[in-house]
Amino acid sequence: YDFIRFQLDELQKAELRENELEELESNLAISEHGEDIKMRLNQALAMLGHAETSAQSVLAAALAQLNPLRSYASSYDHLVQRLDSVRIELNDLIRELEHEEDKIEFDPKRTTELKERLDLINGLLTKHRLQTIGEVLAVQETLEQQARKTINLDADLAAARARFEESQRQLQTVADKLTASRAKTYQPLTRQLVKLLRELGIGDAVLQVDARKITCGPTGADEIEILFSANKGIAPRSLEDVASGGEFSRLMFCVKYVMAEKTALPTLVLDEIDTGVSGEIAIQLGKMMKAMAQRHQLITISHLPQIAARGDQHYLVYKDNSHRKTTSEVKVLQTEERVEEIAKMIGGARPSELARASARELMAG
Repeated sequence: YDFIRFQLDELQKAELRENELEELESNLAISEHGEDIKMRLNQALAMLGHAETSAQSVLAAALAQLNPLRSYASSYDHLVQRLDSVRIELNDLIRELEHEEDKIEFDPKRTTELKERLDLINGLLTKHRLQTIGEVLAVQETLEQQARKTINLDADLAAARARFEESQRQLQTVADKLTASRAKTYQPLTRQLVKLLRELGIGDAVLQVDARKITCGPTGADEIEILFSANKGIAPRSLEDVASGGEFSRLMFCVKYVMAEKTALPTLVLDEIDTGVSGEIAIQLGKMMKAMAQRHQLITISHLPQIAARGDQHYLVYKDNSHRKTTSEVKVLQTEERVEEIAKMIGGARPSELARASARELMAG
């Protein structure tokens, strides 16, 4: 700010005017050569009107000679008129020359002042690396704007700080409401999830929510950790540390199951949510998916026959490398094709009749 203020004070003190440089240079040239200019103006005036044989007296004599001719013929009128116009113009020119001659003064002090002013302006042009006073005035305007902004900086900072503090208060209020809303759902949600987990074979499941206050951020002022135990007598610990793949898959399914009950979702996609699940648990999972499908369209990606057999529609996704470029294909399976694919899930690439019978049994529910 100090440097801006220094530059601005210097320019404001100079009181520059547009086109002043050209005026100063012209006035200085007149002031420095005043004696010569005055002498030449005097000589011109003498020739034009001040001497006995001046142009003015010659014109007057010529007019005196031509005027009588007008009585002889009107054709001489325009000659007299033209000569009279020259006389009028000459008289006007003489008055202007007299005016200019009167303005000439031999004033060394004035010459010094003009030189100092020119030096000041040229110094500012050099300092700011500019060519014209107009450019310097533009710099001055920019500095004035910067100075005004700087002067108002404290007020702006105070206003910004007040807005920030108010925003923080509003944010904290919203965060507190979010925390309270979450707290109301922890117990009902965990009870519902535990009930579903027990239906999926984790009879001793314990699920808790550990919520800790943190600095408010995009998701609120809570750091939430899910604590889980699948075994009786074992204290719940962080879900990511203790849950097996199958346990985690079942919990994620239960969460989606609850979400589907609470939210009007037209379609749910379950991508291999049955990872780590098999046997009777897979059958139970398939039944629960079937129940979900009564309320929502359910798209399930699965490698388990117990899940695939529950679908109303069965799509086979496979890779085709019979051409130069491998492509992924999707095929809608009819009943016998479904039996064959589910049998492959049960018994491998060459399923037995027993595997096919098991597939039909699964499809029959």
